[in-house]
Amino acid sequence: MNLKFCLIGHTEHTTRNFFSNQGMGEVVHAKKFRQQLINGGYSSGNILDVYELFGTKEQLDRFAEINHSLASHGFQIIDDFPNSELSAAKKHLEADGHIYIVLSYDWILSAVTGLGLHLKAPLITKSYSPTNGRRVHPALYEKSTLVITECLAANIESIKAGIPAWKMLYIPHSFPDSINKTTKDPEYLKKLAKENNKNISFTDKTLVVGMVTRFKQGKNMVPALLAFKKIQKEFPDAIFVLKGGYDGVVEGTVKLKRILKQFLKKMQRESWFLWDRSFNSFPKVLEEFSCFDICVHPSGIDTASNTIVEFMALGKPCLVLEEQTNPYLFKGGVEMIKPASKLRLWNDFHYLTPDIDHLASLFKQYLSDEKLRKELGDRAKDVAQKRFSSEQTLKRIPLLIESALSFYHQLPTQESYRKKIVRQYEEDLELYGIVNNSMTFHPGASIS
Repeated sequence: MNLKFCLIGHTEHTTRNFFSNQGMGEVVHAKKFRQQLINGGYSSGNILDVYELFGTKEQLDRFAEINHSLASHGFQIIDDFPNSELSAAKKHLEADGHIYIVLSYDWILSAVTGLGLHLKAPLITKSYSPTNGRRVHPALYEKSTLVITECLAANIESIKAGIPAWKMLYIPHSFPDSINKTTKDPEYLKKLAKENNKNISFTDKTLVVGMVTRFKQGKNMVPALLAFKKIQKEFPDAIFVLKGGYDGVVEGTVKLKRILKQFLKKMQRESWFLWDRSFNSFPKVLEEFSCFDICVHPSGIDTASNTIVEFMALGKPCLVLEEQTNPYLFKGGVEMIKPASKLRLWNDFHYLTPDIDHLASLFKQYLSDEKLRKELGDRAKDVAQKRFSSEQTLKRIPLLIESALSFYHQLPTQESYRKKIVRQYEEDLELYGIVNNSMTFHPGASIS
């Protein structure tokens, strides 16, 4: 179908110039969603960076604050900010026949909605799974023709908040079909050891625990490394590969960056620790992931991790924190890490860290047993194929686009598409094994 799309989200411009909470992982998500449209047979325009659209981060924040404050108190948002303030942005977006798709958080959406896009063409927006201490604001989505999610937990909580079920469509993260042909990069570990000035002899007995993350509050790389350190002497052939780096200034505080630097400096003295600072392009990076024997993802702040999906699709046994949306997405395909009982507070919401003793025991359990690793890896691959294959994603893209056009133009097919979206939601709940449509946050977290 020859439709032209206008994707509004995050590009490398965001990462290069702003280093905000919003946009690092979203750069990948926006690119992948654009590719999904293309794979679905639709043409697609470029991704417009939200900060470039508004000129400056300060101007975006100014408009976002107005609408976010209105929505959070249940008032209607402003859907047509003055031309005198945003004439450049509005002119940039003027084009009949577009379908607008906004792939960003509610704060960004608060500003973008004020451009009045829904007055020109169908507007598809994104709702994220609410984290501990945050909630869904239905007023932000009243102007949206359709709302997409990346986890069913977002559907569940948004429906509870008052957004109709027929207006929300879950589009899962997916992995490329070529992943089944991915092989290990034979030089990756040797090269990494050399870069880290480590003299490591890699043999058939070497076992690699891998973690891929950005260095920010709530990603929990410190407890993961401490848990591994507790058991490492029992497994002298095991090494820990940490792949990731700082998002410019570490998200959080300058103090946090100083603490992380000191910690990593100490870790680098350990013979078993390798730090990979490289950022290779996708899907080349999958050849590096293939070198891991066990994958650990202890983050307490993610709402839907692409990395876990890719680990699982590669058939890797994954240890994942039992927090946020992880049980809703990955239940049955990963081993859950018990969270510590104490909640941490960051950026107005609560998050959990792993129970270090429990994670250490899981490391010990899976490093000791090759059969157990294979069983979990096989299960991971099976679950990934059923839930996150390109087929699962592609079958939803026509439903998304055709429904948006039908709803926006008030076609006779509206009711039929509403029923199809609700039916897809019910099928997804069954596929993911979610019972009673309930999402339970950790006791003690503030949900307000």
